[in-house]
Amino acid sequence: MNENEYIKRKRAIALRYDRESAPVVKAKGRGYVAHNIIRQAIEADLPVLEDQSLVQLLSKLEINEEVPEDLYHAVAEVFAFVYNLDKEYRKKKQETFSCVDPLKKDMLEKNKCPEGGTHNGKESKFS
Repeated sequence: MNENEYIKRKRAIALRYDRESAPVVKAKGRGYVAHNIIRQAIEADLPVLEDQSLVQLLSKLEINEEVPEDLYHAVAEVFAFVYNLDKEYRKKKQETFSCVDPLKKDMLEKNKCPEGGTHNGKESKFS
């Protein structure tokens, strides 16, 4: 299967969850739309998890529709997995910061890097 065929078969669902309500479908798509949803999530440093079975079930929902109760358990497992990944990521990020001098740490925290190095895939430079 070439890349074009792969993209055409791709599906993606973006969910939003706050503790006060059920998870909600915020975006969904197939093909190039799915490819763009995934690309934007990666660029925004959001976790991306691949689960074709769950995507197939969630793709039946409309945008801004709440996830039905019968899918809560499956979606909760995804959010728990993502939460644990995020916790580990933040821990490693904090460990990295402890090795950086205070000025550079402040710049990283503000998402501003001096020219030339890399941060979130963008070129910046540290001396």
